[in-house]
Amino acid sequence: MRSPAFDNGELSIRDEQLIRTPRDSPTMTAEWRKYLGMVMHLDDACGRVIASLERRALLDETIVVLTSDHGLALGSHGLLGKQNMYEHSVRVPLILAGPGIPPTGARLEAAVYLHDLGPTLLRLAGGAAGGEGEGEGE
Repeated sequence: MRSPAFDNGELSIRDEQLIRTPRDSPTMTAEWRKYLGMVMHLDDACGRVIASLERRALLDETIVVLTSDHGLALGSHGLLGKQNMYEHSVRVPLILAGPGIPPTGARLEAAVYLHDLGPTLLRLAGGAAGGEGEGEGE
């Protein structure tokens, strides 16, 4: 593993101090295993939510949303955390399913501002967007 290509001004913050630099392969493998364990845990939890909605015959009338905060570098560009503006750190997942959502499998490459998610969900549910500063929605 390599050290950061240049000092982005954020090399001394908490995330970058969690493991030594230059990052070595065994350390980064351990970091990836921890990360993938968290992803598997989340995937299992999502599966339980979907199964519960199916058992209660609510899935077809429920809007399901999956999103998270920014991603982690996990060795990309020699970095560990998410306090940078590289692609791996600024993109977030946003998955929507349910009534009023485009068909299964549709994938959009548009930029999304999560602040607008609340008003969007309110509109999909038949409500009106909130007050000032509540996002735009779509």
